[in-house]
Amino acid sequence: KGLHENRFPLDFYPDWIERFEKPQDPDFITSPIELLKIQPKISIIMPVFNTDPTWLKCAIESVRAQTYKSWELCIADDGSKQDSVQAILKSYSKLEPRIRVIHREEAGHISAASNSALEIATGTFIGLMDHDDELSPRALHEVVLAINRCPDVDFIYSDEDKIETSGKRTEPFFKPDWSPERILSDMYCGHFSVYRTDLVRQVGGFRVGYEGSQDYDLCLRVSDATNKIVHIPKILYHWRMIESSTATNPESKSYAYNAGLRAVQDALGRLGILGTVRSVDRKKHPGIYETEPVLKTSSQVSVIVPILDLSTTATDIEDAIQSIIKGTSYQNLEIIIAIGSVITADFESLIASYRGSETDGRVKIHRSKETSFSDVINSAVASCQSEFVTLFHPDLRILSDDWIQLMIARVQYESCGVVGAKLLTHDDFIFSSGLVLRGHEEPAHNHQGYSLESKGYFGHLILASNCSAVSSQCFFVDRSLFLRVGGFDSRLTTPWVETDFCLRLSDQGYRHVFEPRITMKFRKSCPTEIDPDRRSESSELMMKRWGTRLESDPYFNPNLLTYDNFEDLRSYSATSSQQQHPRTSPYPC
Repeated sequence: KGLHENRFPLDFYPDWIERFEKPQDPDFITSPIELLKIQPKISIIMPVFNTDPTWLKCAIESVRAQTYKSWELCIADDGSKQDSVQAILKSYSKLEPRIRVIHREEAGHISAASNSALEIATGTFIGLMDHDDELSPRALHEVVLAINRCPDVDFIYSDEDKIETSGKRTEPFFKPDWSPERILSDMYCGHFSVYRTDLVRQVGGFRVGYEGSQDYDLCLRVSDATNKIVHIPKILYHWRMIESSTATNPESKSYAYNAGLRAVQDALGRLGILGTVRSVDRKKHPGIYETEPVLKTSSQVSVIVPILDLSTTATDIEDAIQSIIKGTSYQNLEIIIAIGSVITADFESLIASYRGSETDGRVKIHRSKETSFSDVINSAVASCQSEFVTLFHPDLRILSDDWIQLMIARVQYESCGVVGAKLLTHDDFIFSSGLVLRGHEEPAHNHQGYSLESKGYFGHLILASNCSAVSSQCFFVDRSLFLRVGGFDSRLTTPWVETDFCLRLSDQGYRHVFEPRITMKFRKSCPTEIDPDRRSESSELMMKRWGTRLESDPYFNPNLLTYDNFEDLRSYSATSSQQQHPRTSPYPC
C-alpha cells in the first residue's frame, strides 16, 4: 500500500513519537495547569455497549490518567447484556466519583446512548470518546490550553492515530485546520472532538437515525452555528484497531457511510448548496463523498491562454485551442490567446487566421505590449467581459470535459475565491494539487511526484479540500474578484504571484478549493522558473509583505514538515521502486 502510493517503505512514526512527544514540551514548562486562568470542567461522553472488558478498562483508565483533573466521565450503558460490562462500570463508579454512569434498559444505538450521556453532563465542554479507544494523558490539558488561548471557542479537534491491540501506535493523521469544503467530503475532524456543551444542546444533540455517523452529523450542524473552531496539531487520541472497528475493517459498519451521506446532504440543504451527494467509491474509499452540482448560472467563461515563451509554436497554440474546444462540454465560453510583446512571424500568421475565422467567434487574440506573465494576464482579464475567467497553460490537455461546470459550481457561492485542478505530468505523476506555504521558501505543489493511482495522504487527491493558494497553470476565478484585488503583481514570479493573489482574497474572507475531479495533463515537460535572481527578489518581497503569515499554512499540518529532517530515510524511497518520481512536495508519507 505504501509503495503503491509512493510513501516511505519504512515506519518511522516511532521515531517521530520519540522526538516530539517529550516531557520537555514547552507547554509543560510555560503553562502548568495551576497558572491557567480558565479551567472549565470537561465532560467526556462515552456510550458503551457490550464492550470487550480489556478495551473498556483501557479507555476508562486513559481518562483517569489525564494530567488535567477537572473532568467527569459520563458513561451511558446502552443495555449491555454482558455481566462483565456491568461489573466494570459499577466498580469504577464506586472507585472514582468523577465517573457517572447511566444504564439504559433497552439498547437504542449510539445516538440515543450519547444523548443519555449528554443529559447527565455538567461540564462547560463535552469531549466525544469511543468505548474502546484511548486518550493521550495530556489530551484535556491541551484542550484547556487552547481554550485559554481562544476563550470564546466552541469546537476543538485534534490529530489522531491508531493503536493496535499490541499497543503499537500507527497511521498518524496530521490534519488541516478547519476546512469547510473538506468537511463536506470527509469527516476528517474525527477524534478528539470537544464542543461547548450549551451549543451541542442548542443544535439538538445527537440525531437518531444517523447512527455510525452521528458525530459527523453533529460536527456539520455545530459548524453551521459557529465559526469559532480550533484545531490542535497534536496526537491526542488513539483509535483502537480491532476487527469490529472501522479503524481496521471499514465495511464492519457500512450503515455508517449511508448515514454520513445523508448528513452531508442535509448540510448542503442548510447551506443552500445545490447538488446531490454520492459516495466517491464505497469499496475503495469508504466515507468519502462528492457532490454532483447544480449550476445556478450559465454565464460566459473566458479561458485565457498566456503566450510568452518563444519556444511555444503556432502549432502548440492551435493544439491548445483544439484541446479546449473538444475537451470542454460547457458551451458558453470564449478562448483568449493572450500574447505578450514578443511576436514571431509564426504567431502573426496565426493571429491573421483567427481574425478571419474566429472559430465560431469563440477564439480571440489579445495582444499586449507587456512582457511579464502578470501584466499580460492583467491586460487580458481587463479586456474581456465574461463573469468568470480561467488561466490555462498552453501545454495542458483536458481530461475532464465537465471541468468548467465543476469550477462554476464552486465559485457560484460567495465564499469561494479560486478553484484549482489536479495537474499531472506528461508521465502521469501529480504535478500540483494546490500550493503549500513554506515560509521564505517557494510554495510547494502539494503531493508533487505522487502516482496518479494514489489517493494521497488520507484521501487528499480524491476529495475536495481547501488550500492556501492554487497554481496559476489552471486557475479559475470570478472576474470581478480578480479586478477587485488588483490582479497579479508583476514584481513576482510564479508560484509567488498566485500565492500573493490568493492571500489577498483570503484577507477578504474567500476560501480557495482544490477540486480533484478536474484533471489536466501537461503534454510535454512541466513549467519551471529559470531566473534565480527574480525568484530571490520575489521571496524577499513576499516575506516583507506577508511575514509570519507564510510560516504556517492552515491547510497543511506543521507536523508533516518535520519529516523533511529524515534525509537518511528519504534515500530509501528513491530506490524502493522503479516507478519512483522526483518529489518536492512536503508530503512524505
